[in-house]
Amino acid sequence: MFNPRDWHFTELTFKSSDENILTVGKDGTLYAKDIADPEEEVTVTVEDIDRNVSCEFRVIVKYLDTILMGFDPTENLQDMSSENESIKPYSVKKGTYVVHNPENGYYLWIFSQRKIHYIKSTEDDNELAAELSSGFRVPMTNCVIKDGYFCYRSVAPILADDMRIKIKFENEI
Repeated sequence: MFNPRDWHFTELTFKSSDENILTVGKDGTLYAKDIADPEEEVTVTVEDIDRNVSCEFRVIVKYLDTILMGFDPTENLQDMSSENESIKPYSVKKGTYVVHNPENGYYLWIFSQRKIHYIKSTEDDNELAAELSSGFRVPMTNCVIKDGYFCYRSVAPILADDMRIKIKFENEI
């Protein structure tokens, strides 16, 4: 794995064949853009700064249209799945969501195709009001990869009720 802070060789550069679909950070992190088609193919070229060594690889960028969320009593990540019956799909375009917690002590679980920057409680569906409201950030565990998604779980169990949240994805900052 490439870590630019612990790389003892010549500096590496990364280049995408189509930056309208995919960009690559200096550390090799891939950032996919929203696309209209179900999937797009992009070639990423990695080479050392002296251009002595290079490598190309293919990346398939898929259309992002859903985020999976729900409340479940499961605490342990190994026991949880994105296909669990308590996990439901929501449109990523919505931004603000109402997720029903049927039981005191259930955890909020989120399976996302993108990394999440933060999750904030809100008072209504108005996007502007949500940004200005006195809502609080919902503490979540650090994400891990599970079932091909970035997986998050609320740090603590939550009281039963509808929970209105706004999700800000990492690349929307």
